Amino acid sequence: MYSNNSRLDELAAQIGVIEQATAAALATMQTDLAELRGVLVSMSGDAPAPIYVNEGMGAGALALSDGFDASTGIDPAIVVTTDRATVIRVAHSFDNETTAQAPFTLGANTSGQWVAGLNADRLDGVHAAAFSNVAVTQATAGLTLNTGLQDVPGVSVTFTPAYSEKLLILALPVLNQYAGTAPSNNNDAITVEIQVNGVMLFQANLVADGGAGSRGMTRGATTTCNSGTTYTLKMQAKNGSGVRGQIGAASQMIVWRLPA
Repeated sequence: MYSNNSRLDELAAQIGVIEQATAAALATMQTDLAELRGVLVSMSGDAPAPIYVNEGMGAGALALSDGFDASTGIDPAIVVTTDRATVIRVAHSFDNETTAQAPFTLGANTSGQWVAGLNADRLDGVHAAAFSNVAVTQATAGLTLNTGLQDVPGVSVTFTPAYSEKLLILALPVLNQYAGTAPSNNNDAITVEIQVNGVMLFQANLVADGGAGSRGMTRGATTTCNSGTTYTLKMQAKNGSGVRGQIGAASQMIVWRLPA
């Protein structure tokens, strides 16, 4: 009986030691948590920020964020989310491990919208201003022909390219054989000339057949233009055989301006 009582006394003493150690440990933990809570409150301003593990900091490392979403486990400071606005401060790479595809797509509310600062205005390094519209000029009246070159009314264009350009020019003159001071004769030699800044670029030659109808043709050429220089292109015409015939109002000159 004495022996049993001795063992019980020893067991009770050990239990008491354990209780004291546990109480001390709990007290220390409560103190540490209170201090940590105070730190977190001071950082967040009004409520303690959550504690989470940031895998980029290594196993077991702690990071603090007062924007952390405990319900989703997402911290907007390090993760781009689908429903939270944030600022991306580093370069991101887009890749798909298994499929070749576009890095992202645009929804109905974003497709076709302009993004300030990301407005693409260059193609292969050439500014959008270099891709000018095609200039189509048409005669505003018929030109009565004589033996010297004259401007065809309205068939002229003037421009100053901001970038070096290549021009593709088409001349489409129409000879009205029975118009003008007198009808053109058979074999009258009609010359139509395209000039750039007063210098001939190319000629188109028509030969009248003495008929009552009209005759037309198409001739073209290319040339280059320097940036900052003003260019005037125009059509002139003559009947080297006499004062006969007319370049009609259907005559045109088409000028394509393309990056050089």
